[in-house]
Amino acid sequence: MKTAREFQVEFERRIVLMNPDFEIKEKLTSDTIFSFLNAYVERFVRLNYLQEDQVGDNTRAQKKNADALKGLIVRTVLTEKLNDYNNTDQSTDKFILPDDYFLYIRSNSYINSSYKGTSDNIDYAGNTPEHYHITPNKTISEDDIEKIISTYYNKVILRNPYVALNAGQASDTSEQTYLNVIHDTYTNIEKVDLVYYRKPKKFNVIGVDGVNVLDHCELPENVHMEIVEGAVEMFITEAKYRLSVKQPNQS
Repeated sequence: MKTAREFQVEFERRIVLMNPDFEIKEKLTSDTIFSFLNAYVERFVRLNYLQEDQVGDNTRAQKKNADALKGLIVRTVLTEKLNDYNNTDQSTDKFILPDDYFLYIRSNSYINSSYKGTSDNIDYAGNTPEHYHITPNKTISEDDIEKIISTYYNKVILRNPYVALNAGQASDTSEQTYLNVIHDTYTNIEKVDLVYYRKPKKFNVIGVDGVNVLDHCELPENVHMEIVEGAVEMFITEAKYRLSVKQPNQS
């Protein structure tokens, strides 16, 4: 199974087996079928992402998960820092996440000063990565940020910056999400090298442009049946399907 059309045929075949009315009388449109297929692709990525915590390194399960998602792992350098005057957390830098951002993997900060001081060999023009000190970022939940930020009474030293993700101020009506890098008052961060899962591209039999909408599922073929099975499961748990199933006559 490779093409979008093959996905559609297999989805329809399984639905008709469960309820013959879906062959003609209640036949599903392409839009409906691919809405479930594409929705499950995103769920599949999330599930495999979360399973990384339970799967051991160098196991078959870990290799299978890595192989399934490898095409979605990309990296980019975030250079545009935003001023958020309403954020009272000291020493926090706010970066706009890419439009295709889906799930966080890891990141590194490019810094030109830290609690150890400023290096003489740093080029402040910042043309190449080697002109910076590079340090991995740690992740932290919003609930725990208060434990690491500097305050009026306590200036902390952080050996690594921490990152948290959110949608910004409540007054922000856009759908933009941000990467917030929390560091100590001695550290200056110039940019962030971000590694992440991008959103899987939609696939369909109509509206295909080869850029935003593909004529095939971009995940590897060894997980295609899982995607069909998962999409069908999503469909049969929807209220519309349950209501369409004929109930036996009650006396």
